[in-house]
Amino acid sequence: MDSHQKQRRKKAKSSTNSTAPIRRSSRVAARQGWRIPPEILLLIMKELRGSKVSLKTAALVCRAWRGPAQVYLFSQMHIQQSPDCSRISKIIQKSPHLTLHVNTLVVEEYAYLPMFGSIKDKPLTSRVSYLQSRDATKIASILGSSVRELGVSVYPLDKNNLEFLKQMKRVQTLKVDQCDEIPVDILAELMQGMRNITSLHLFGGEIGPNANEYETDRLESLTITSSVSAEPTVDTPPFRLTRLTLEKIEHRFGLLKFLLDSSHFDLGALEDLDLTWMEAEYQSDIAPLDYTFLDRLFRRVGTNLKGLTLGLSGGNFSPKDYYLGTQNSSGCALFVVFD
Repeated sequence: MDSHQKQRRKKAKSSTNSTAPIRRSSRVAARQGWRIPPEILLLIMKELRGSKVSLKTAALVCRAWRGPAQVYLFSQMHIQQSPDCSRISKIIQKSPHLTLHVNTLVVEEYAYLPMFGSIKDKPLTSRVSYLQSRDATKIASILGSSVRELGVSVYPLDKNNLEFLKQMKRVQTLKVDQCDEIPVDILAELMQGMRNITSLHLFGGEIGPNANEYETDRLESLTITSSVSAEPTVDTPPFRLTRLTLEKIEHRFGLLKFLLDSSHFDLGALEDLDLTWMEAEYQSDIAPLDYTFLDRLFRRVGTNLKGLTLGLSGGNFSPKDYYLGTQNSSGCALFVVFD
C-alpha cells in the first residue's frame, strides 16, 4: 500500500514538473510575439481592421502585437462633437506617437438639417462651432501632417469651421458631403492649401433641387465667366486628379463650372470617373435639364480614363433618366472598363 501511494505521488510530481516548461515557454513566446515576423503581424491586423474590439484585444496580447494593432486601431478618427476632440486630445497627449498612424479623418457637424425643403430655408442663429475649441485647434495642428484622407460632412461649412479643415494640408483624398448647399468659393478655399489632392469625391444632399434656384443658377453660370473668388495664384498648378466622383450634383452649374476650370483642375490624367445622377423624380421636377457642363466634362476627360461608372440614385419611381436616356428600375450602376 505504501509503495503504491509513493508511486502515485511520484507520478503527480513528474506531471507537475512536465507542465512547468510549457508555462515558461508560453510566457517567453508571448514576450517575443510568438516569433511572428512584423510584416505577418501587420497582415493579421489588416484582416482585423473592421473590428475595433478585435484590434483592442490583439493590442493587449503582448508588446510585440501592440504596435501592429495600433497601426489599424488608430488609422481612422471620427469627430462629431466637442467631447470627441477632448478625448482625442488626451490620447495624443498621453501617446503622441499614435498620431503617425492616423490616415483618415472624418469630421461631422450640423447646425440644422430639415426634413423637407432646402437647408437654406432655415435661418441660422449665431453660433460657435466646436471645431473652434481649444482641443480641436490642438489636434488639427498635430493631425494635419499625417491625415491623407479627409471626409467632410459639415453644415454650414463657413469661416467658423473652415480653419480646422484647412489644417489638413497633406490630404490626397477629399470627400465632401452636402455639396449642393456649399458655396463654390468656400469649397475652393477649403482645397486651396491641399495641393496633394488626386482623388475628389463630391456628394449632394438628400433634398431635391428647387426649380427656381436651378434656373437662376443655370443662367448665371452660362453668362458669368468666373464664379469662384478664390482664384489660384500664378505659381499654383491646377489639381491633377486621377479619380473624380460626382453624386447628385448635376444641377449645381457653378460647381461643375468650377471643376471644368483648367486653372483649378487638370482632368487629362483622370483614370476613374464615377457619376451618379439624382433620383429620376427630382430630375423631372426641374425638367428640362441643361446638360451643357456635363457634356463639357466628358470632353475634358483625357485618354488615360480606365473606368467609368454611371449610376442613377434609387427613388420611389423609375421614370426614364433624361441624360442616360435609358430605363433604370433597379438603381444599379453601369460600369465600363477601358483597356
